[in-house]
This record gives sequence, C-alpha cells and structure tokens, in this order.
Amino acid sequence: MSLDLARHFQMDVIDWLAITLLLGGPAAFATGRALASGWRSRWQLLGYVLLLAAFMGFLCWALFEVPVISASRLLASLSAGDVAGLISALAAYAATAVILIAIALAAFAQARARQMARQYPFLA
Repeated sequence: MSLDLARHFQMDVIDWLAITLLLGGPAAFATGRALASGWRSRWQLLGYVLLLAAFMGFLCWALFEVPVISASRLLASLSAGDVAGLISALAAYAATAVILIAIALAAFAQARARQMARQYPFLA
C-alpha cells in the first residue's frame, strides 16, 4: 500500500490538518483534562475521542463537501472482502483519531500529574 495522502483523504491535507488541529485539538485537550479531573479511567477517553474524530469527519464534509470516510469505497471494499481497500477507506478517520487520541492523552497525563501532586504532596 502506497502512502498517497491525497488519495486517502480526498481533500487537501493542509485543510484536514487545520480542521483537526485547530478545532479538534482543543476539544480533545478539554476532553482529556475533564476525564482526568473527574478521576475517570484512561480507557473512557478512547470512546469520547472516537466520537470526536467522527465529528471532525462531519465537519470536513460540511465545510468542504468532501467525505473523510468515503461510503462508496467502504461499501465496495466490504462487499468484495478487500481488506486493503477497507483500510484505505478508513485511513483518514484513523489518522484523525490517532492525532486526537495523542492530544487527549497528553492533556489527561498533564491534568492527572497536577492532581496527584496537589492531592498527595508527599509523593513529590
């Protein structure tokens, strides 16, 4: 499988990065920080960020009329049993999710470290 970003994203990569980092980044950061402040598990972060990545895909479609997850390619790959085509159809969503998960985990770790230092000062 080649690393042709234009084929996977079906839109300008700069626009995709701008939407993901400028709109999704702060939302993922706030999500990670909120889960840490509620003493929630790190695993709950995954579900919230996957929903956020789906919303970022919707924003790409709404603003640029370009689907991040191409339904026609997805259905064609599923019906043909083509795993490589399925991965290719989901590449942009997966890349968005990975970036947002990294941002959310960083915020979670930062907030949790601040909490632990404040709550248990003898550990520092």
